[in-house]
Amino acid sequence: MENGNLDLLVALDEIQQLGLQVPVMRATKFAEAVGCSASAITSAMDRGEIPYVQLTPTRPGKRPTRYINLIAIAKLCREAAA
Repeated sequence: MENGNLDLLVALDEIQQLGLQVPVMRATKFAEAVGCSASAITSAMDRGEIPYVQLTPTRPGKRPTRYINLIAIAKLCREAAA
């Protein structure tokens, strides 16, 4: 198995161990989970400090929604702990 695929499987397993079912989270929920304000999280996303994915809506006139990429967060945490 490729190293990248193994990293993905490890990260998905870690996320599931935390009781989460999906690999993304809204900034407001992430802020609650880590104990800071939603504006601090969105500012960190704007600065590129927190990885995110942006989903484009299918309906015209709707703004894209940004979600925290928990897979990338898990990878950053593993690298920092090594």
